[in-house]
Amino acid sequence: MEERVVPGQTYAEVRAILGQDGTDIGSGMFLYQWELENGEKLLVWFRESGKKNSKYPDDLIVSERRVTG
Repeated sequence: MEERVVPGQTYAEVRAILGQDGTDIGSGMFLYQWELENGEKLLVWFRESGKKNSKYPDDLIVSERRVTG
Protein backbone atom coordinates (compact mmCIF):
# COMPACT_ATOMS: atom_id res chain seq x y z
CA MET A 1 0.00 0.00 0.00
CA GLU A 2 2.78 2.46 0.91
CA GLU A 3 4.25 2.10 -2.59
CA ARG A 4 1.21 4.04 -3.84
CA VAL A 5 2.50 7.16 -2.01
CA VAL A 6 4.47 9.20 -4.54
CA PRO A 7 5.84 12.75 -4.84
CA GLY A 8 3.26 15.30 -5.95
CA GLN A 9 0.37 13.90 -3.91
CA THR A 10 -1.30 15.93 -1.19
CA TYR A 11 -1.43 14.98 2.49
CA ALA A 12 -5.16 14.32 2.04
CA GLU A 13 -4.40 11.82 -0.76
CA VAL A 14 -1.76 10.07 1.38
CA ARG A 15 -4.19 9.87 4.29
CA ALA A 16 -6.82 8.34 1.99
CA ILE A 17 -4.34 5.72 0.73
CA LEU A 18 -3.12 4.77 4.22
CA GLY A 19 -6.48 5.11 5.96
CA GLN A 20 -5.32 7.28 8.84
CA ASP A 21 -3.52 10.49 9.79
CA GLY A 22 0.23 10.44 10.13
CA THR A 23 2.14 11.53 13.21
CA ASP A 24 3.81 14.92 12.85
CA ILE A 25 7.48 14.28 13.75
CA GLY A 26 9.06 17.16 11.83
CA SER A 27 10.69 19.58 14.20
CA GLY A 28 10.62 22.66 11.95
CA MET A 29 9.78 20.79 8.74
CA PHE A 30 6.75 19.00 7.34
CA LEU A 31 7.63 15.39 8.18
CA TYR A 32 4.99 12.79 9.01
CA GLN A 33 5.29 9.15 9.98
CA TRP A 34 2.91 6.24 9.49
CA GLU A 35 3.23 2.85 11.21
CA LEU A 36 2.78 0.10 8.61
CA GLU A 37 1.11 -3.25 9.24
CA ASN A 38 4.42 -5.08 8.75
CA GLY A 39 6.08 -3.12 11.57
CA GLU A 40 8.02 -0.77 9.30
CA LYS A 41 7.55 3.00 9.26
CA LEU A 42 6.74 5.21 6.30
CA LEU A 43 8.37 8.65 6.54
CA VAL A 44 6.95 11.29 4.21
CA TRP A 45 8.39 14.79 3.73
CA PHE A 46 5.99 17.46 2.52
CA ARG A 47 6.29 20.98 1.15
CA GLU A 48 3.73 23.77 1.13
CA SER A 49 1.43 23.81 -1.87
CA GLY A 50 1.51 27.59 -2.29
CA LYS A 51 -2.28 27.67 -2.70
CA LYS A 52 -4.11 30.63 -1.23
CA ASN A 53 -6.43 29.60 1.59
CA SER A 54 -4.85 26.16 1.70
CA LYS A 55 -6.00 23.80 4.42
CA TYR A 56 -3.14 22.62 6.62
CA PRO A 57 -2.08 19.82 6.48
CA ASP A 58 -4.41 18.56 3.72
CA ASP A 59 -2.87 20.70 0.96
CA LEU A 60 0.77 19.88 1.72
CA ILE A 61 2.55 18.18 -1.21
CA VAL A 62 4.74 15.05 -0.94
CA SER A 63 8.36 15.81 -1.81
CA GLU A 64 10.00 12.56 -0.63
CA ARG A 65 9.09 9.26 1.04
CA ARG A 66 11.12 6.52 2.71
CA VAL A 67 10.30 3.20 4.41
CA THR A 68 12.42 2.34 7.45
CA GLY A 69 12.72 -0.81 9.54
